[in-house]
Amino acid sequence: MTNDQRLAILDRHVRELSEIYDSVQVMGSFVDCNNQTMMHHRGSGNWFARQGMAHTFISESLAEDQAIQIAKKLDPPDPLLSS
Repeated sequence: MTNDQRLAILDRHVRELSEIYDSVQVMGSFVDCNNQTMMHHRGSGNWFARQGMAHTFISESLAEDQAIQIAKKLDPPDPLLSS
């Protein structure tokens, strides 16, 4: 798939989502023919809201990962039950 094709799909989805949401941010990544990770992103609506959504997405994911690690330390699995 070409970059133009990817971007056309991305633009279409952002347009459709912006009909029902005030702010939209869509990102996608792919590996190109040179084995490089590439990213395309598009957005619509309030830039500050889109920035806030991105920060919330990242911080919630980090907090969830940290909570899982803390829970494992506080209540480690019983090695006798895992065999």
